[in-house]
Amino acid sequence: MISTQKLFLITLTALGLAAMSQWITRSHSVRVDSRVGEALIEPGLVEGIDKIVIEKGALRLTLRQEGEEWKIEQKEGFPVNKQKLLQLLDRLSSIPISAMVSQDPTRFADFDLLAPTDSTESSFGMALRFFKGSDPVVEILFGKDRSSSSGAAGGQYVRFAQESKIYLLKEHFEIAYMPEDWMRIQLLRLDPAQVQSLQLEKGPSRLSLARKTKEDPFLEKNQQQVSLAEVETLLQDLSQFTLLDAVPRAKMGQLKLRLQAKALLTLFSGGGLAFEVYSQGSKEDQRYYLNLLPPPNEAGQKAFASLFRLSQHWLFEIAAWQGVKWNPENLLQSQP
Repeated sequence: MISTQKLFLITLTALGLAAMSQWITRSHSVRVDSRVGEALIEPGLVEGIDKIVIEKGALRLTLRQEGEEWKIEQKEGFPVNKQKLLQLLDRLSSIPISAMVSQDPTRFADFDLLAPTDSTESSFGMALRFFKGSDPVVEILFGKDRSSSSGAAGGQYVRFAQESKIYLLKEHFEIAYMPEDWMRIQLLRLDPAQVQSLQLEKGPSRLSLARKTKEDPFLEKNQQQVSLAEVETLLQDLSQFTLLDAVPRAKMGQLKLRLQAKALLTLFSGGGLAFEVYSQGSKEDQRYYLNLLPPPNEAGQKAFASLFRLSQHWLFEIAAWQGVKWNPENLLQSQP
């Protein structure tokens, strides 16, 4: 017969083994179900996606693939800055999830992680969705930042839609959500040394500058005294000519534009670039637009093919400080 003490030890051992088995099972379940240590998305997950939707509050941004190009729906199909898109995908596939914070759905609002359809602006951070056709591939909700006032490191809370787990990233994940932030802003990247001649015209004011070689200074055809420093600054802007916004050509007549200057650049390669600069609004709130004209020759069409295709559909808004420089009077050397 088994003694009472032996029976107690057997029972205690059985209970201990059962508890250990339950702990192992629970630990294994958490380990399998948790995304801790993984990247926000797997690199191969977004292959074949053709639409990205970003929502923040009442704002909604849609990037859609059409053929080889990605376009911004809220900008009437203006091309997406591909480098910015690649940077987003690269960061999503490289930033790791550092911890699981909660599995309690009642706490979603505490972390600003309610789904857009279930939340008010105060409890909804940002939603990022990827689609293949009409099918959602993955949806990530980005909530509030973790406070670092307690001495703990910062970070941001995230949740995958259709899941109850709340995770923590070690750092804030910034996502641009305004249409302008996703536009291709680099209009032109032209080495000033390539420019052989420059013609500027505004009303009766005209300048015609040319040089024989890249090393020579520009000379004005009609022997007007020009500031070579101002000419150099003007041409230097061509190496970083950027846009602020774009307007469909179909709406050009609604803007009440005033022609400020016409420009024609000829390159040593034989190519050329022609455009008009327009202004709009009062002096206190003046805006400037660039209207690219058809390239003057076949070499120009080849040299600026991408820009020319874009300009067939769009008028480009440029910074005021860039727009005012294309006035020939600004290049004239002040007389003593």
